[in-house]
Amino acid sequence: MFRITSQHLLVSDIPLEWLSWAFHVVASKRRFTKGTPGDSQIGVYLADCEEFVTCDKAFAEITDKIRAEAPCPVANAVLLPDDEGCARGLEELFARGPCVPDDD
Repeated sequence: MFRITSQHLLVSDIPLEWLSWAFHVVASKRRFTKGTPGDSQIGVYLADCEEFVTCDKAFAEITDKIRAEAPCPVANAVLLPDDEGCARGLEELFARGPCVPDDD
């Protein structure tokens, strides 16, 4: 015999689930590509970093859209060019050093 219980959860209690859901919802409003399912999976890691470097314009735009509503801090998506300029962009990021959060 199984007993089903109901508990009330706040979004702040399950931020990674919210990020996964938000990526899925926002991405579903765009043209579906072979990378869309992966974006939702990668999106949950945005709560664990300050910056996320990508050459995927759609991923960066989705990240920007969900950041304002997210129940947790969401990384800033750093968009690099999807060409030979990508390596130069990475070198510039590494040269500036690690991110240091503002003490506000």
